[in-house]
Amino acid sequence: MRTSTFNSLTFVYPNEICFARGNNFVSVSQNNAVDTTVSLEVLGEGKRIRLIRTIRKDMTPAKVVFPLDSILETLAGQTVTIEVLIGDDDSIMSSTLVVLDGASEREVLNAGESNDPEGVPFPQPALFPIYPNFLHEITLFTGLLDPNNDMEYFMQFPWTPEWLELASTPGYPFLKTETSNIDFDFAPAATSLNVVVFIGPTEIAFFRFPVFVDKCEDGMFVRWTDSRGIPCMYRFSVELSTEETTIDSEYIRLDDDLRPYRWLTKTSHTRYTLHSRKVEPRMYAYCRSVLTGRNVEYFDNTTKKWRRCIIDEGEAEDTGKPMQDLVVELVKENLILP
Repeated sequence: MRTSTFNSLTFVYPNEICFARGNNFVSVSQNNAVDTTVSLEVLGEGKRIRLIRTIRKDMTPAKVVFPLDSILETLAGQTVTIEVLIGDDDSIMSSTLVVLDGASEREVLNAGESNDPEGVPFPQPALFPIYPNFLHEITLFTGLLDPNNDMEYFMQFPWTPEWLELASTPGYPFLKTETSNIDFDFAPAATSLNVVVFIGPTEIAFFRFPVFVDKCEDGMFVRWTDSRGIPCMYRFSVELSTEETTIDSEYIRLDDDLRPYRWLTKTSHTRYTLHSRKVEPRMYAYCRSVLTGRNVEYFDNTTKKWRRCIIDEGEAEDTGKPMQDLVVELVKENLILP
């Protein structure tokens, strides 16, 4: 949260990058003992929301608070403008927010202020896998906002002198590239993707993203969006699969001879027991985010398409061991049977 003052008023409001669900609020407090009408306007894409409160001179403390989470949830993934108006539409505070479609009690700090291991900007995972032999998109969170599109982004690889220019969306803190754009022929398993940011000829920022390069294709690829809104993907090993059938409804019908018989509506499911294999704590934390993830999908090797599924059960106890195995149960729903 940020704090600013203007005359006798003090404002507390979210950082430039915030989560849609992150205990966001705007508070306005004043030192003068006078009645003051305070309005908050939230402007998104095609939406304008206005809230009004009154600071009364007999209030202790003389402050009003506007909760924002319920509003920002409807505007997640957008750039939102908040304005505080005093009295008759006199705007005295305005700020633009990039609202991440996720939830966290921890705030997103400005670029370079992260305390995560190896300086990885929060909420980017501290370590994540890349699969050169499986076409997918890599998403990197930098925490840098570039509304005027002045910045140039280049990716450096420790195993080759080549540089890759990255495209970005003005005003958003994400960089994306396909694995097909990167030459992984000489990449070691444990390595990093280094991003250098320039304005003109001047380097203004450097980010190092530790990654694990996994060239194996055996197993089940599962992708999801973690609770903080970051796309994730992992290659799980399949221990076993079981077929299940559940009865959704049962009722009586009549046949052609008007004799009653039971009609059952059933659903067929396939349940997979998946293992992350024994991985280090940073990768274990990455994998266990699937338990609270949304939009979970697995890659169907038969149809070569992504199919929706759910994670039914998982064991994510962190024992502090240097290597741990995450076990989850993935369920895919098959056709409804007559």
